[in-house]
Amino acid sequence: MSTSHIWFTPEGIEDLLPPQAEKLEFYRRELVDLFAAAGYALVIPPVAEYADSLLTGTGQDLAADTCQFVDQISGRQMGVRADMTPQIARIAASRLHAAPEHPLRLSYVGEVLRARSNTTTGSRSPYQVGVELFNQPGVAGDMEVLLLMLEAMEALGLAPVTLSLGHAGLIKTVIAESGLNEMQAEQLLDLLQRKARPEYTQWLHDNLTSLPYSLQAFFTDWLMLTGEAPQVIDQAKALLMELPDALRQIEALEQVVELLQGAMPDVRLFADLGEIRGYQYHTGMIFSTYVVNEHDQALPVAQGGRYDGMGEEFGMALSATGFSLDLRAMLDVLPPVERMGERVWAPMEADIALHDKVRDLRAEGYEVIWCRQLPTAGACLVKIDGEWVVKDDQA
Repeated sequence: MSTSHIWFTPEGIEDLLPPQAEKLEFYRRELVDLFAAAGYALVIPPVAEYADSLLTGTGQDLAADTCQFVDQISGRQMGVRADMTPQIARIAASRLHAAPEHPLRLSYVGEVLRARSNTTTGSRSPYQVGVELFNQPGVAGDMEVLLLMLEAMEALGLAPVTLSLGHAGLIKTVIAESGLNEMQAEQLLDLLQRKARPEYTQWLHDNLTSLPYSLQAFFTDWLMLTGEAPQVIDQAKALLMELPDALRQIEALEQVVELLQGAMPDVRLFADLGEIRGYQYHTGMIFSTYVVNEHDQALPVAQGGRYDGMGEEFGMALSATGFSLDLRAMLDVLPPVERMGERVWAPMEADIALHDKVRDLRAEGYEVIWCRQLPTAGACLVKIDGEWVVKDDQA
């Protein structure tokens, strides 16, 4: 009796078959070439390394997502990367020894593995592509990365795009100036994370009188500081006039918006000053891009931000900003990829001129397939008057 076997991959870990695999590879090349043209050198970290290097700095929040095992050679705990950013920090600080006075531009690409499924895509094996810019502090660095992120959206054929801006440093400044104790600050961050307006209103009622008078109006309007970027920035500037540090951070956002309005007028600029994504490690501006799918749903594409001090655990604190995206998660919304040029069948014969002709055709973009017997229909290589030529019909 025959037994049939059905082989399954683990939940959230899937094969990529044609044409999806071809689409991923096509757009991977597009992005890598774009990053190289912008001066970003490609690095390829190992898929697994010692857990203590994967879970330091920006990787501290990845412990629950990191698949770990014991290295049979050293006996030390190892992990399969759940995110490539900590690896890039290690390479920049300990391998390339990035000098603080010289900007360092790195790009990266590769698959990561997560112990838990992504709540949005269901995948545990994102295909991560991104860049990191080290030692370029302030608006200049943020602007360079933002422009490259928007160019990446163009390379992916995604339009129109919405860019959402926030500022983790602004939130840290406001909380520091507010005098909130640790419990109050934790409650506030939780409410901001969940965008829980009714609960925030109650929290504000319970805590407003303990806040400095100069911040009460800002706290009152905080969750409403979201929308078209120019309007949100104008509102925030009016509310933070008495806090010089916070005002400087808002003005930095304003600079970026003005530059983007001139350089990328087709991009919708959105701001959310209550966004706390990556609050634990981001130190400055944060940003995300979104596109609308066929069901009128806004889908996140790329996200990034500034996290100065990156690499400190590896012996060299660096200013850093960057962005990344999951190329696998985007496959369904990316434009289809045209196959290679016309398919040509070639007879499998021991003829140097034939093999030269096959190489030439492939270099020109043809898809040439060897066969023992030429088909009766379709383009084929045939020998006519001593030369190999493409003939369209063998019938």
